[in-house]
Amino acid sequence: FELCKHLKTNEKTAHIPVILLTAKTAFDSKMEGLKYGADTYMTKPFNTEELRLRIENLLENRQKAQAQYLRLLAAKQMPTDFEDNELPPDEKVISLYDQNFLNTLFETVKNRLDDETLDVEALAKEAAMSRVQLYRKTKALLNQTPSEYINNTRLEEAKLLLQKRMGNVSEVAFQVGFSSPKYFSTKFKEKFGVRPSEI
Repeated sequence: FELCKHLKTNEKTAHIPVILLTAKTAFDSKMEGLKYGADTYMTKPFNTEELRLRIENLLENRQKAQAQYLRLLAAKQMPTDFEDNELPPDEKVISLYDQNFLNTLFETVKNRLDDETLDVEALAKEAAMSRVQLYRKTKALLNQTPSEYINNTRLEEAKLLLQKRMGNVSEVAFQVGFSSPKYFSTKFKEKFGVRPSEI
């Protein structure tokens, strides 16, 4: 249980799914394992088909959560509490550590959206982790690299600004942290299929 506790209480590893396979069948042992953050708890002997289904469910829930986080982040409506306290322990979506990480990510990018120097290195520094750890965590939680997340956030904001007629293409490009309107236009067309001038 100590390894599970260590993984789930460390912000850098809290996103890693944990399945406890154990010979401890007592109800108290199961509750202890779940209390320490295990995503699911299975006792030996276990059925391999059940294990396969639990793994598939964990991965499917992770994909659903990623999609939800991306929608919330894109809409700039980061909730203060991702966890649904009504869910059983083996159906939890996100840990407090992951919630804090996503809030830091969201706030940093939101507050520095117009800063062209905002890059993966700066984001890693704000999140107090290495570039590699940041990459793994954003990929696991959002299914995007940190660089993709920064660019996608900038492009989504640019689209909103253009739709609201809050400036011409060059002005909007600078407002969302692009130093080159030409590069901005290229990335915008790649993401949305239209040039920014067509919005």
